[in-house]
Amino acid sequence: MVSTRSRTEELDSSTAGDITEPIFLERGLSTETAKMDSLIKPMGWSRATLAELKEKMDNAGCIQIESGEPTKIGFKRSGMGMYFFNVFDNPMPDSLKSNYDEMCTHIYVDPKLVLEYGGGAVGPQCFAEKIRNTRK
Repeated sequence: MVSTRSRTEELDSSTAGDITEPIFLERGLSTETAKMDSLIKPMGWSRATLAELKEKMDNAGCIQIESGEPTKIGFKRSGMGMYFFNVFDNPMPDSLKSNYDEMCTHIYVDPKLVLEYGGGAVGPQCFAEKIRNTRK
């Protein structure tokens, strides 16, 4: 299924705005299908390009990618939650950094990288380190 969604960046007015982008929402697809060809063709990719990318993602333990700014790379499950790298194309402004610092679900790494934990339906919803620091 390919859907289009509107996403509003909520953290900083310098990156705020409605972004409409195609989102692909299927799992376990074969890379050798006409449907896959129709999805990769607009990007100028071939089946060989897709196979190379998939191999690199598998080797890195990547289990999900979400395009946008930032690009979100899901790389590990923990119970029902998942860890993500938020990778920015450009260094984020200080105002955005302070917003990430205040959230218990994110750990600022550097101006182009933030670690995120997305809690599941049950269990912890925040990084334990962030919870301990707020109780001091």
